[in-house]
Order: sequence, then C-alpha cells, then structure tokens
Amino acid sequence: MERRELEQLFAFDRWANQQTLAALRSLGEVPVELRDLCWHVGTMADNWVSRIDGSEPFESNERGQSPTLEEIDRYQARVDEKVQSFLVALQPERLDEIVEYRYRSGRAFRNVVRDALQQLILHGVEHRAQVMWEIGKLGGEPVELEYSWFLREELSPDSRPSAER
Repeated sequence: MERRELEQLFAFDRWANQQTLAALRSLGEVPVELRDLCWHVGTMADNWVSRIDGSEPFESNERGQSPTLEEIDRYQARVDEKVQSFLVALQPERLDEIVEYRYRSGRAFRNVVRDALQQLILHGVEHRAQVMWEIGKLGGEPVELEYSWFLREELSPDSRPSAER
C-alpha cells in the first residue's frame, strides 16, 4: 500500500464521516445509540493512530453522557487532523512494522501497521453502515457511502481545481 492509497482511503473516511453526520442532522432528534456509535468511530481512529505512533488518545471511548452531533463533529475534526499529521510523517518502511498494544481488558495484541490502518478504515465502514440502516428505519434519508460514490465526487470535473480541468 502506497502513501497515495492511504491518503485516498483516509480522505474517503473523512468524507463518509461528514456524510453520516449530515444524514443524522436530517433526523431532527438523533437517538443516543447513533450518536454513541459515531463517537465510537472517532475514538477508535484516535486509538489506532495512538497505538501506532505512541501518542495519547484525545478521548476515551467510555463516555459518561452521549455526545451531541456538534461535539462529534469537533472531535472528528481533531482526529482527522491527527490522522493527517500521522500520514504525512509515516515512512513507508513503518507499514511493515509490528505494533504491540493492550486492549481495555489488558490482553496483549500485535498487528502489522498496514493491517491496523486497514482495520481503522474498515471499522468505520461497518459502523457507518449500521447508522445508515437505522436512519432508514427511523424514516430518515440514508445516504450512499460506498467508496465509488466518494470517487465519483472526488474525481468529477466540477470538483477539481480549475487548473486541472
């Protein structure tokens, strides 16, 4: 996996998180479970990057009260910035390194960095799909979050800077 591929996957992740929050806003009253699930997506991204780069996570996945959509949005922006900084500093040889960490239960695990980064992306895909399913069940308007939809938007001639047209 090359840096460009990673950057594109994480751009997709940011886009999908933004689309998810927009779809949730269309509901009006957003159930606690859906807000908590979106918070969880952010904390797991924060935790995975922290495991790899040795930094401390911003927040805990265990939260006393459910966050508002605005809090999720602000937190996700911080996480996105952390991920971007991480990707800029990431040396290609680090992708094959082993990252060791302990889960909340105390159990030790090991993963290859590239696999951990793919897990981070796939984890978000899983939970955003759950959110979209629930939005539909609640009478809201779920949005398409497939990678191909992101690519269509990213690669459409109207979305490119004028110098690239």
